[in-house]
Amino acid sequence: FKTVEAEYIAEGISLDDIQYDDNSDVLDLIESRNGLLALLEQECVRPKGAPREFVYKIRSEHRASKCLIADKQNGKVLGPLEFGVHHYAGEVIYLTDTFLSRNQDVISPDLYKMALESSNEILSKHLTNNSMFKKDGDPGANQVGDSSNGIQRVKSGSVVDTVWSKFRGQLTRLMKNLEHTKSRYIRCIKPNTLKKPLLMQHSGTVEQLRCAGVIAAVAITRSSFPSRLEHKACLERYQVIFRPEKPFRPRPKNFDVKEELQKVLGQALSDFVPQEQDEGKDSFVLGKTRVYFRAGVLEFLEGKRVDCFDLWANDIQRVARGFFVRKVTRAIKLAQILELYKDKGDVAIPIQSRWRIVMAQKEVKKRKYDKLHGFASMLEQKRSSSITRSPLRKVGKLNLSMWC
Repeated sequence: FKTVEAEYIAEGISLDDIQYDDNSDVLDLIESRNGLLALLEQECVRPKGAPREFVYKIRSEHRASKCLIADKQNGKVLGPLEFGVHHYAGEVIYLTDTFLSRNQDVISPDLYKMALESSNEILSKHLTNNSMFKKDGDPGANQVGDSSNGIQRVKSGSVVDTVWSKFRGQLTRLMKNLEHTKSRYIRCIKPNTLKKPLLMQHSGTVEQLRCAGVIAAVAITRSSFPSRLEHKACLERYQVIFRPEKPFRPRPKNFDVKEELQKVLGQALSDFVPQEQDEGKDSFVLGKTRVYFRAGVLEFLEGKRVDCFDLWANDIQRVARGFFVRKVTRAIKLAQILELYKDKGDVAIPIQSRWRIVMAQKEVKKRKYDKLHGFASMLEQKRSSSITRSPLRKVGKLNLSMWC
């Protein structure tokens, strides 16, 4: 939920219409500085720690918390060793008679020494892995490794690591490693409790999805913007729907994508009918890098896109069919003409011969004229050049009438 909220804030989208159940109060009750786990650690450190005192501290410290069930549950009074928590999945009652003893369940150093001498590689090399313990500098670090035998020694004046402190250290390192990766999570759902194939128990499956927060996450997404697309991808996909009022002109290279999207989507969704819960709300919102759509909007746009493709297909088919019909018609007419003049080939040959003779004679006359005209031009150029060299010499004009 926080991830979706952070995304909307980064995109500049208002969160007024988005509501969800936040379990941060439960996490604060369990993991805060004076939370349940911190009180458990304190009670384990105390020399005369007892489960009854642990429950008393929980009730006195967190009585004002709405997530704590301190005294009663459904009219039933809780015992002195019991308390409850309103988890996201539901209410859970805890019996604390073995909390302290299990949290202090530490393996003896003698057992570590025996494990080092074992022939089993897993026991001899991995049981005493230092990454399982707190490192120097970690909060509450109280163990150091013995370089001679690998056994964890307890510092003087300190307390041995508890089960929770070891788990917290491992979890912290795991989260740090995950922060440097791009993790993808697969949520496994148990289809039935009978461990049989091809059997689905719907009530149990839905309960698992509800407890895991999947149903709530889907509901939040559907209530806000279930669909989203990048700006350029959205414009390239749905610009075919846009019908400009003015004649189409190519866009400049530095055009505003958000402005174009506003025009295209505004025209395409002018006749969109929103769902009942989305009446009075914008059908889409333009973020900084993405377009967010309400429920049903993307399906409506896809339908319009298909309709545009149908219109374009009709135009393409019309042009193609006209081309093929004209081609066939021309072939039929040519065949008819050839059939008509098939028997008149003997008459056409003399006509063609005479016509070719006339055309050839005209071509010969044209070439002769061009040749004589070129020769006359050459003589005129020579006369002009001779006058330029000898200006006192009188030259008469050349009579070219003999050449005509």
